[in-house]
Amino acid sequence: MQTAISELPLALFTTFVLIGAGAFAFQSLVALVSAPEQGKDAKGFSAATIAPLALVIVGFICAFAHLANPLNAPFALMGVGSSPMSNEIAMGSLFTVVALVFVILDAMGKLQGAARKAFNVVLLVLGVLFALFTGLAYYVETIISWGMAYTVLETVGLSLFAGGVLGAFLVKHQSDEALSAGSARAIAFVFVIGGAVVALAALMLHASAVSGFETVLFSGAAIVSAATPAFACAVVCGVVAVVCACVGIAKDAKWALPAACVFALVAVFFARLAFYAIQLSVAL
Repeated sequence: MQTAISELPLALFTTFVLIGAGAFAFQSLVALVSAPEQGKDAKGFSAATIAPLALVIVGFICAFAHLANPLNAPFALMGVGSSPMSNEIAMGSLFTVVALVFVILDAMGKLQGAARKAFNVVLLVLGVLFALFTGLAYYVETIISWGMAYTVLETVGLSLFAGGVLGAFLVKHQSDEALSAGSARAIAFVFVIGGAVVALAALMLHASAVSGFETVLFSGAAIVSAATPAFACAVVCGVVAVVCACVGIAKDAKWALPAACVFALVAVFFARLAFYAIQLSVAL
């Protein structure tokens, strides 16, 4: 777990940006399938757009803490197209800029009809791609414990799951009837349950695969064993978050979705800590 602690800024970065991107993707999809009167927003800043954007920005701030010299951050974009890490940063930057423009125009009341729909489509696509590219950034062949499909499935699954939980809370916070429509409710269940299943399966299979690795200096089984508390916290909090979210989506339980947001945040954080804890290089 010492490795995970040293990567704490990145664990926080991926936690916040995955949830923020997922929340934007969820709300964009709900807006696209909602009736015009349901998708209409009042003029002025809305918590539904400010909250996920704030999470993404805080995530990037955490990432700066990982750099020896934050002023060198722009140079990370020089490898776009050839470096998975540069691709992740470029995608994240593009997503953040589009989200920021959307929030500002929405607050000004300038987004109506086709313009709003276009922004929703773009944010939906970019949100999912950001989660995908975040996973691909760690798909490194020289780190044998990360260079597998589970790495990507975890980030996408966690983003859909936790982003769906936060998105459902924000949508319902705006209007108690926002999730009463069959399509919106179905999307919420798919994001929360589907994302959680993908993330949980990827986490368990990832841990199982790494347990079988052996290098000259390290045992994969020992590394996974040391990370077991983090894995356990991620699974338990994730399950509790899903249960609370399903109650909040299906029923008028005021406590359920806020509780689900807290447990989902903790679940994603410990899942990312566990990921960094099982780092095993081929050179070792």
